[in-house]
Amino acid sequence: MKKYEFSDRKRIFFVKLLIGLTFIYTIYKLVDVQVINGPKYRAGALEQTTKNIRISSERGDIYDRNGKKLAVSKVSYTPWIYSNELPDEIDLEKLADDISTITGLEKSIFYDRLINRQGNFKITQWIEKDQAEKLKDLKVRGLRVEEGRQRYYPFASNASYIIGFTDIDNNGIEGIENRYNNFLTGTRGRMVTMTDNKGNPLPLTDKKEYQSSDGLSVVTTIDMELQQICEEALKKSYEDTSALKTHIIAMEPKTGKILAMAAYPDYDLNNPREPRNEAEREAREGMDQDQLLKAWYDTWRNDNISNVYEPGSTFKVFTAAIGLEEGVATTNSKYLCNGIFTDFKDTPLRCYNYDDPHGLITLRYGFKESCNITFIRLGLDIGIDTYYKYLNSFGFGESTGLDLYGESEGLIPSYDRFKAINLATTSYGHGLSITPIQLITGASCIVNGGDLMRPYIVDSLINEKNEVVEKTEPFVRRKVLSKETSDAVNSMMKETVESGTGRKIRRVGYSIGGKTGTSIKFANGKYSEDHILATMIATIPAEDPKIIFLAMVDEPKTRYKNGGVVAAALLDNIFDRALPYLGIVGNEEKNQVKNMPNLVGMKTLDAGKMLDNLEIPFKSEFDEPTKTDFVLSQSLPEGSPIDENSSVILKLGGQEEKIMPDLVGLKRSEAVKILDSIGNSYSIGSGNKVVSQMPAAGSVIDGSVEIKIELGE
Repeated sequence: MKKYEFSDRKRIFFVKLLIGLTFIYTIYKLVDVQVINGPKYRAGALEQTTKNIRISSERGDIYDRNGKKLAVSKVSYTPWIYSNELPDEIDLEKLADDISTITGLEKSIFYDRLINRQGNFKITQWIEKDQAEKLKDLKVRGLRVEEGRQRYYPFASNASYIIGFTDIDNNGIEGIENRYNNFLTGTRGRMVTMTDNKGNPLPLTDKKEYQSSDGLSVVTTIDMELQQICEEALKKSYEDTSALKTHIIAMEPKTGKILAMAAYPDYDLNNPREPRNEAEREAREGMDQDQLLKAWYDTWRNDNISNVYEPGSTFKVFTAAIGLEEGVATTNSKYLCNGIFTDFKDTPLRCYNYDDPHGLITLRYGFKESCNITFIRLGLDIGIDTYYKYLNSFGFGESTGLDLYGESEGLIPSYDRFKAINLATTSYGHGLSITPIQLITGASCIVNGGDLMRPYIVDSLINEKNEVVEKTEPFVRRKVLSKETSDAVNSMMKETVESGTGRKIRRVGYSIGGKTGTSIKFANGKYSEDHILATMIATIPAEDPKIIFLAMVDEPKTRYKNGGVVAAALLDNIFDRALPYLGIVGNEEKNQVKNMPNLVGMKTLDAGKMLDNLEIPFKSEFDEPTKTDFVLSQSLPEGSPIDENSSVILKLGGQEEKIMPDLVGLKRSEAVKILDSIGNSYSIGSGNKVVSQMPAAGSVIDGSVEIKIELGE
């Protein structure tokens, strides 16, 4: 009996102890939940029972200058699977087949995650409205179709390097979409509401909504009609020349507005990661993610602002402008081209026409015929300090300030390494690397009266009421040249088109200026004539340009690779449609008056071709029919006006005859070089410059004639 009583008391004790411990633990947990970790648990509960729904803002549109929509947002749909909501009894195999049939997707893309009920996942990003309706008609709990805004580009690949595109979350990746992303995006809103354990909003509960604010729209300076004209011409040039790439920029030189900017091949903004051709598709097969990412960015890069190159002879417009502005030269200053410049003994520099030198020519003639030696001599006359100062003034070695990301600053030699040989090669466009946007911006400064403008591509930002919120105004970075210098260069550019290397773009009744360029690219560790970049600048009208073009053909695979042929052909194709569209009308009456070029000393065949191109009738006179190799004289002097009733008489002579050059105005050392090359005896006094000569310039001389030169200060 005692043993039983003891066991009973023991059991009672343990029960009381257990109850006591349970009570203590319960009190502890209550304190822990309510006091110690109360804020954390309350936050967790709120998170589980509260749904924070994002309210997207409307992304702004992008327009061209005439109101055409270049980028818009359209309603699109995204299907999702919420695995925990799928009914247990559902036939997932059939559901996978239905989704594949409706969307056109391969089952393998989503099948495993669906069958294994692997959480919540997106089936695909965007589907059309009819596909969305068909998915909704399946009436499957756990299959949801969410409405969203997809970025859409009506012109597909047109202006792709300017507009850029967005990712699936509508964040700008390239171009204007990237540069102006914060303005376009606006401010997202949100709605907070209570939900059940499956995330469904509970009825009759409070909702709190924070309104979104739509983004601003962007109005560009781009003229989409002109842009399309340019892009069609780029494609044709690319196909005709089998080039690596073709480029164009069109700009208002007085404001800095970019009217068109393109390169071909381009890419489709609606499918930016798709290969552009079969060769590109094959090249990307087997690439890892890093390699593929690099390939994409290579495709998207805007070469017109990012790539650098040696500009070649188009850069002679800068050398000419500097020389004229500094008073080092006039358009009639004379320079001797003997084909090869040998002052740098280890580095002879050649004129492109070195096997048939230009001889003694004016700056004006050297400009229109793109004579390297003329510009080497002019550059050296300008001097290192002055020339380098102007390189900086024209903005080379710094960004132009264009309102797009990715602009390169180019590369010019540092001042302490800018020696005489660098000056000589830079004078005709080699030895420095610049971007196309730098070149056209600097050239615009030369032709617009001397103001270096900041180029821009976005004209304004507008709100949903079409009210201008922000406006871009033309901005003069600095004054570089006088109007007199600008007018002189415009005059030489006009003559280059009328009777020089740019005559392929000459048009009856139109006043067009231009400068051609052909640069040898540095490839595989050396300069190679197999890698040529052909360029040309063109201005309209030549006297007071309203628009300037820069055309580039990279590595044309044609017989003639120079800028005056392939780049000029690209511009000529653009002008066929662009000039009428821009309202630039030819003046037939004005075209009836032409200026007589200087033909003395030219080969007869070349002189005849030039007059034919200018549609100037001519006749020839000679004493002996067998001696007709060169032009000895012309009946009308250079610059004389010629109308449709005029006829020019050319006196022709034989190869053994010598023509007395015009030495007046030359330095003594320059005159001596020319006199030595003639071979006749001569007398020359003391002084700095030639003030008179006997015989007169243009006279026929034989070996017995003694030449007399007078010098002065």
